[in-house]
Amino acid sequence: MNSKDYQAGVLSTESAPKSLEINQISLHAVLTMVIAASEVADLVKRRLYYGKPIPDAGLQAQLTAVSNMANFLIQGQEFDPAAINARMVPAALEELAALPEEIRGMDLDKVNIRLLHASLGMFTESGELLKAMLKQYETGTLDKTNFGEELGDADWYKMVAHDETGVSEEDSRTLNNRKLLDKAAGRYKSGAFTADQAVNRDLAAERTILASPADMNAPVK
Repeated sequence: MNSKDYQAGVLSTESAPKSLEINQISLHAVLTMVIAASEVADLVKRRLYYGKPIPDAGLQAQLTAVSNMANFLIQGQEFDPAAINARMVPAALEELAALPEEIRGMDLDKVNIRLLHASLGMFTESGELLKAMLKQYETGTLDKTNFGEELGDADWYKMVAHDETGVSEEDSRTLNNRKLLDKAAGRYKSGAFTADQAVNRDLAAERTILASPADMNAPVK
C-alpha cells in the first residue's frame, strides 16, 4: 500500500480530542519517567551494538529519575486515580508554586495533542515489540504475526505525526539517509557503519543537514 492511501486510512481512524483531560503535573511526571526509561534503553543499545561502555553516572541518573517519578505518581497522588484524571483549573494552580522555576510555565494548552498521541503511541508500540523480544529471550519463540502487527501499529502513529508536521514519509526517509550517508557531513562518511562513527557523532553537522533540505530529491553526495 502506498503512503497516501495508508495515510487516508490512518486519519479516518484517528482519535483527536479537543483538550487533554489530565492533571498537568502528573503528565509532566509521566513524560519525565518514560523519557528516562528510554535513555536507559539507549545506553544498553549503544553498549550492545556500538561497544560503548555504559557510564555509571549516566545510568544512575536515569534510573533515579524513573524511580523518583514513579514514587511521585504513587505517593503524590495518594493512590487516587481522580487526582491524575482531573484537569487542573488555571485559576487554582497553587501546586505549581512548589515546582522548580523552569517548569512552572508548563501548560496543557501548549501541547500539540496529535503529536503527543503519536509520540506516546510509538513509545508504547516499542514496548510491545520489546515484550516479543523478552518472550523470545525467555522461550526461544518469536510470534512473527504479533511482531508484524506491532510494526504496523507503530507505522500508524508515525503517519499521524507526518500529517501533523507536514513532513512526508518520503521526505523523512530522504533526510535520514542524508544524515547517515552524506560524504561531507553525514555520520558514516565512508558509506558504511563503524562503531567509532556511531558513538562519536558530529551532531551540529547532522543538524545542518536536517535543517537545510534544499532539494529533497537530490541524491546523497
